[in-house]
Amino acid sequence: MGFLGAVLAAAPGLAHAQAIDLVYERTVMTTADQRCGLFAPEISAALSPARAQARGAALRAGASAQDVRRAEQRGVESALGADCQSRDVAAAAQRVRSAFEAYA
Repeated sequence: MGFLGAVLAAAPGLAHAQAIDLVYERTVMTTADQRCGLFAPEISAALSPARAQARGAALRAGASAQDVRRAEQRGVESALGADCQSRDVAAAAQRVRSAFEAYA
């Protein structure tokens, strides 16, 4: 098969994993915002559609509905267990703000 063949064969799995990671990340930030009040209203309003978009992308990439639900559950649990004042939460929130500003 060779190296290139192996990389191409692995690509669907990579896309699936990346899509699931995005569902997890967007769930964490949506839940953390609801819990901690991290964002201005316009950013908060954009988080739910972004999370839904990530769900759809994960399903199109081959993730099962169960995989998506598990990623969301892990995201909720992670956000509920996080300290709203932690450096990690602040850094993640800043990345979201920067991405929103770049998009806007």
